[in-house]
Amino acid sequence: MCNFLPDPGDEIVVPPQAVSIREGVPETIVVTPVSDFMRFLSGVVDCPLTACSSMVRLDRTWVLHSHVGAPAVVLLLEPLIAAGVRRVIFLGIAGSLRPEAPIGTIVLPEWAIREEGTSHHYLPASILPRASGELLNRLQEELERLGEGPLRGGVWTTDAPFVETRGKVRRYAEMGALAVEMECSALMALSQVRGFDFAAGLVITDELFGERWRAEFRGKRVREGERKLLSAAIALARGFWG
Repeated sequence: MCNFLPDPGDEIVVPPQAVSIREGVPETIVVTPVSDFMRFLSGVVDCPLTACSSMVRLDRTWVLHSHVGAPAVVLLLEPLIAAGVRRVIFLGIAGSLRPEAPIGTIVLPEWAIREEGTSHHYLPASILPRASGELLNRLQEELERLGEGPLRGGVWTTDAPFVETRGKVRRYAEMGALAVEMECSALMALSQVRGFDFAAGLVITDELFGERWRAEFRGKRVREGERKLLSAAIALARGFWG
């Protein structure tokens, strides 16, 4: 495997601090590439929004709508982290690898199998990316207050969802991964290198473990899970306001 890490002591040509960021960047942000979370936000914070809203300010928290995939979210976060963000709560969707995580389940990733390219620019391939335990625990507590019992475990992150094979589904499920998605391993790696707290919540939209692929991207169970996860994330972010 190619080594994408910079040589020790080598100067970065364009540091994140060089990107212009408006004043007042909060310490806690919520980020999602899923338009439904932005659409449902109006029901949580009582403000007019659409799925096309790219940023919503909630006093001392921002909710940001990113593009899909690890490179896009990392590119969004790097200058924000340099500008002072200290906690990132990521909301996403995922495909289930195991029967105990059916459609509508909320998964809280603790670690990630790396099949995307971005994380390898930040951490050696031998290191397993992990979420921030304390922030993840607090997100779980907020979900439990809403009557939701999330599952915790690993995820498989890939840049190529259309070449997910049955062999990989079985192999990664046996390794303990609950779901497959497109961002978490890179965001965990970024958090470990840049020193901010990171936690993610994922709603299962489809199942890859059966004889046939099953999907309910717009189903009732998925939407209920997304609303609960969004409410928990906003409550968690507001809890840091003091």
